[in-house]
Amino acid sequence: MGYFSKEQKRKTVVLVATSGDTGGAVANGFLGVEGVEVIILYPKGKVSPIQELQLTTCGQNITALEVDGSFDDCQAMV
Repeated sequence: MGYFSKEQKRKTVVLVATSGDTGGAVANGFLGVEGVEVIILYPKGKVSPIQELQLTTCGQNITALEVDGSFDDCQAMV
């Protein structure tokens, strides 16, 4: 994604929903990739404390948003 984003004049936005496990992998996979912004939606109170830390402490180009709802609600927004 970073390679292909170099040719564009705007950022590529990756929007994902997670129930916990895969969100951290997405965050770390895209962390620091130039031209790519990642937004991760996760359900409030439905991920473990460690999973929430994996989602919310990356910074840089990773943004995690807590959704007042279920994983299905997060997926519907994506």
